[in-house]
Amino acid sequence: VAAMKSGVIPFTFFPFVDSDTLTVSVKMPSGTRDKATLAVLDHIESAAWKVNQDFKSKREDAKDVVLRVLKTVAANGSEGNLVIQLLDGETRNMESFKLTQALRKESGVIPGVETVEFGKKILLRCVGKYSLQSQWHHQLKSQSQQSCQIKK
Repeated sequence: VAAMKSGVIPFTFFPFVDSDTLTVSVKMPSGTRDKATLAVLDHIESAAWKVNQDFKSKREDAKDVVLRVLKTVAANGSEGNLVIQLLDGETRNMESFKLTQALRKESGVIPGVETVEFGKKILLRCVGKYSLQSQWHHQLKSQSQQSCQIKK
């Protein structure tokens, strides 16, 4: 990190580009059956549709901001994901993090869940003459959804 700040490793941050999807990752205790994980995903999906109705009712054009939801449960049964497709950013005319905040609030505390992550994973990669010999993965847990790549 010091090498990046000092300029030894040059870097460029990509500009913020708002996303047309929201992701939610759920991790249940090991050994949880897929039906229990699916029930948690169903609960969050229901919250997403409630958030959609709330935002839709405030829009002049009355368009849905949530278009569809894809649910997946891992083979181990204890992990699952939601990918929520949103109305395109130009038409939506609001940042996706506002929808993420509303979804977090509407979902509330979910008993029996180890973790629920709203957001994206970002990849930080150092390349060039002074390359660090690895890639760092950092889970973005803030309200903003940004990605960056460090390059020569």
